[in-house]
Amino acid sequence: MNDSEAFIEIQNFIEQEYKDQLELICSSENSDQRFDLEIDVSLLLDYTTVAIPLIYNAPSEFIEVLKNQAQELLLYRGIERNIDIRLISPPTSFFKADIGNIGVEDDQKLITLSGTITRCGNVRSLAHKKDFKCVQCGTIFRLESLIELYNGFDLPPKCPSKKCRGKNFEGVEKSEEWKDYREVKVQDLFSNQHRGKLPPNLWVVLSGNLVNSCNPGDDVTITGVLITRWMPLLRTQQCDLDFCLVASSLRVHSSKLEHNIAEVETKEKLEDFEFRAKLIDSFAPKIFGNNHIKLGMLLCAIGGMREEISGLRLRGHCHCLIVGEPGTGKSQLLREACLLHLRGVSTSAVGASIAGLTVSAVKEGSEWMLEAGALVLADCGICCIDDIAMLAKEDLRDIYESMESQTISVAKAGMVCTVNARTTIIGACRPKKNRFDFGVGIDENSGLPSPLLSRFDLVFILIDQPDPEADAIKSNFILCGGHQSKKSLFSPGQLQYFLKKSREILPPITEEASEILGRYFDLIKNHEEIVVTIRHLESLLRLSQAHARLCQRDEVNSFDTTSVILLMESTCRGAGLLSIPPEDCFKDQNLFNQTQNEILVKLGYMPIIPKGFAIDDSILED
Repeated sequence: MNDSEAFIEIQNFIEQEYKDQLELICSSENSDQRFDLEIDVSLLLDYTTVAIPLIYNAPSEFIEVLKNQAQELLLYRGIERNIDIRLISPPTSFFKADIGNIGVEDDQKLITLSGTITRCGNVRSLAHKKDFKCVQCGTIFRLESLIELYNGFDLPPKCPSKKCRGKNFEGVEKSEEWKDYREVKVQDLFSNQHRGKLPPNLWVVLSGNLVNSCNPGDDVTITGVLITRWMPLLRTQQCDLDFCLVASSLRVHSSKLEHNIAEVETKEKLEDFEFRAKLIDSFAPKIFGNNHIKLGMLLCAIGGMREEISGLRLRGHCHCLIVGEPGTGKSQLLREACLLHLRGVSTSAVGASIAGLTVSAVKEGSEWMLEAGALVLADCGICCIDDIAMLAKEDLRDIYESMESQTISVAKAGMVCTVNARTTIIGACRPKKNRFDFGVGIDENSGLPSPLLSRFDLVFILIDQPDPEADAIKSNFILCGGHQSKKSLFSPGQLQYFLKKSREILPPITEEASEILGRYFDLIKNHEEIVVTIRHLESLLRLSQAHARLCQRDEVNSFDTTSVILLMESTCRGAGLLSIPPEDCFKDQNLFNQTQNEILVKLGYMPIIPKGFAIDDSILED
């Protein structure tokens, strides 16, 4: 089959499969607009085999052939339009699982890869075609800019006219043909990154209608042609080349968790308390005790429901802070919490800047670009910040917006915009004097300002007090490998998938649960030693919704609210409602039932008496 017959067959494919899109383009009255025509590569290869050599060996020429055939079909209808071909759904053989695997054998080949946008340049107008004139004879010829030369024009060594040997050329004014142009940097997805190694990245060139299709922190899948770009040649210096992907199509993942992770095996139906206890045991099994903190981290990883009421947006993400003495396992808990989410980012405030946490303005050549920090990269995920108190106070103020509004406003280098930072923040810090001082408040102990502390839903205190019995149990757990014999309900991958599925549940709150939360908030609001705001009530609601999701229930009931109140009593914001340490109540079911009824009685609500459980009369007398 010759080339003309092959082109006719490709034209027939476009006419049959994309007739509606062509008619829609023809119906537009704006002749200067650029239109995208998405071509399904797999569908084309099933239709005809003539495209196989072109798409594998010369994809740039293949895209140009598709464009020419589509424009010819429009010309048959008497219409002339600017069309950009977007290749979608290529076969799996084109997919690159890791940016680090891209090499010279992929040069000038069509590839598909997934990654996270880390840096975005400004949208610019690029003169991709321009007329030049020979100074000697006046011959005019047209050139197209080359991305390989950083959008420069490759002037010929001599005049194209056979009768002239001139070597001097000048541009013809107002002969340029313009298009939108933007460069972004993509790095490997968090699921593909290897701990302890810098993630590989790649520059991607966007043009036409793709320039505004992504922002820093977005997960994307890109199909395009890989090329090598030449840096400007300088005398006595080695030539420098770098890879670049010219994007043909780009898709932003609507969910940050569209990628496959381990699924949960079928399990037997357990009661709420027993099921919750097994989930707690599955999280950080190498860390002894601290069940209340583990439960709090699980609830923060799930979060509540994001709501919008009369234009007011209420965040669904929960934040958690651990103020602990040295050697209490804060950093290890943060590392385990980072594994609860596919988009888990772990960092330390020691040596970190606010630009590294939020958004920075970076100058690339003569152009300013936005580069995403840890909070933006963890969008719709978890960001764990160790030693958060080491940040300067002026830097901490920039985190306020990301914790409450879930966005980061940027006004740097002439760029004014807002990027998403829908992130759960789990932080840890030491007391100022390395030992917790119960004579002063949590703000003086942690060194964190009160406006920042009020944004944390849970603030736990970890202290290392001498206790011979508890120390003996811990020693036996460490020395005898107690964590190795414990059988967890879920593996880390299964727990991650379970939490992902739990976030899809949207449980409404019942009147009973709403009344219990309201009574508890009124009680602590009137407490002399506790300073709370309306954010505290929102935290109780979010955590109750997260607890119902954790237990796989369709509504928030009294079990969820009393569990959250019990969890809140184990933090520094507790009102002292219980006669026993609240953290012990998540281990034993009878003890939990007793404290649950104790809370309801002190709130003036009817206690819940399970079957086979006798309530203590002294609680009712109190």
